[in-house]
Amino acid sequence: MKSLILAALLLPLSSAIFAETDTQQAPTPAANMPGMMGRMMPNFEDFDLDGNGQITELEFNEARAKRMTARAAEGRPMMGMANAEPFAAMDVDGNGYLDAEEFSAHKMRNSKMPMAK
Repeated sequence: MKSLILAALLLPLSSAIFAETDTQQAPTPAANMPGMMGRMMPNFEDFDLDGNGQITELEFNEARAKRMTARAAEGRPMMGMANAEPFAAMDVDGNGYLDAEEFSAHKMRNSKMPMAK
């Protein structure tokens, strides 16, 4: 009988404790954050800053710098930056901008690069 009374008294207390922890928000993982900063590989739109369907070298460098700054602020290592492909190498047709196809090809090449040890 004492156990039943004790359980009846503790049940509301334990419910309050669990309710309090349920309402606290856990930090959102970076992978679920909108925009390029949370993803390992950014999308074309993340670099096409003016939204015109083309990425100029200026846009590319600006977006890359923002991405690197954000990743450094998060304490992420800058692995592979010394081997980063220059804009001219990505601009396969040499027209001065990247289209979605060239950007996608760049992403594919980078996704196949071996990780630095």
